[in-house]
Amino acid sequence: MTVRSGMVDLVSQFRSYVQESGTTIFSDDRVQQILDSNSQYVYQNPLSFFPQKLNGSVVYTQYFSEYQWLEGTATSTNKIYNSNGTVVSNYSGDFVLGKFTFDSNTQGTVYYLDSRTYNFYKAVSDGWKEKASYYAGQFDFKVEGREFKKSQVIQSCLSMAKEYAAKGSIIQHSLDRGDMC
Repeated sequence: MTVRSGMVDLVSQFRSYVQESGTTIFSDDRVQQILDSNSQYVYQNPLSFFPQKLNGSVVYTQYFSEYQWLEGTATSTNKIYNSNGTVVSNYSGDFVLGKFTFDSNTQGTVYYLDSRTYNFYKAVSDGWKEKASYYAGQFDFKVEGREFKKSQVIQSCLSMAKEYAAKGSIIQHSLDRGDMC
C-alpha cells in the first residue's frame, strides 16, 4: 500500500518524533495505519479569517481552522469550499497549524473545511509503545566484564510514550455562543 499524498509530511514528522529515520521498525504503511487509527473526519468546519490592514485597506487572505495536524493534499474528502459548495484551490496551507493563505483578497468570504485531523501526539505515543515492544526481545547481559543494559532502551521508549500520551489527551473545541452575532 502506498502512503496517501497528503500523509507524506505527517509520516515524516512522525518518524522525527519517534526518532526512527529508516524503516527498521516502522514501514511507511505502518506509520499511516498508526496515524489513521488516531484520526477523525471533520466536516463543514467553518474557517476563521484574520483581516489585515494593507496600504490602508482591509484584506482577507489568512484563514484558520480550529483543528491542527490535518491531512495535506486536497481530495474529495479533504477540501476547502465556499457556502455554495464550490471547492477552491487558490490557497497554500500549513496543515500542521491549520492555517490557510489565499492568493488574493477573499473579501471575507466564508469558507468551510472537510478534512481528516489527527491526534498526532497520541499517535506518536502509540509509536513509542510499539517501538518498546520491538526491543522487548532484547535483554541485559555481561561479556568479559562489560555490561550491556538493553532494558534501558525499553524504559526510555515507555517514558517517551507517557510524555506524548499526556500531550495527546488535550482536545481542543470551539464554542459558539447563540447570543452573539
